[in-house]
Amino acid sequence: MARPTKLTVNIKNLLKLERVLIINEHIEKPDLIAKLIGKITADYPSLDAEFLIQKITQREQGISTTLDTGLSIPHARIEGIDNFIIALAVISEGVIDPASPGAPIKVMMLFLSPADASFFQKHLQLLSILSSKFQPEFIEKLTSLKTAAQVLHAVAEES
Repeated sequence: MARPTKLTVNIKNLLKLERVLIINEHIEKPDLIAKLIGKITADYPSLDAEFLIQKITQREQGISTTLDTGLSIPHARIEGIDNFIIALAVISEGVIDPASPGAPIKVMMLFLSPADASFFQKHLQLLSILSSKFQPEFIEKLTSLKTAAQVLHAVAEES
């Protein structure tokens, strides 16, 4: 019998305070994606923001990554990076995803992963971890927090 694969991706080691946003006003999904990409490119100036927005948008047009739990996981595989790059937004008001008009997006975890085929298993692991950990109760807890530091702490405790 095959042993289950141990998930080795750890969100708390990937997420940085500077890439956690608290959004308390109305925002549209494309603008939210652009803000998160802006946080990433502030840390990684060699990455082109317009290219990243295009890759994420293209991916979202195929199949929306918004789950009925209130979590959205826009992502893209990018040449030239060697690990995940993550940014997180907590949206107290929620964002309606036109492609998935069920539950509003309350948390968006945008990530980039290496395009290298050998990294694809970790890519799938991260998607699995996010969808299992970011359930409605945890998402509601995050939306009640007031600062990026509190959100980062809660995510680290959950990871």
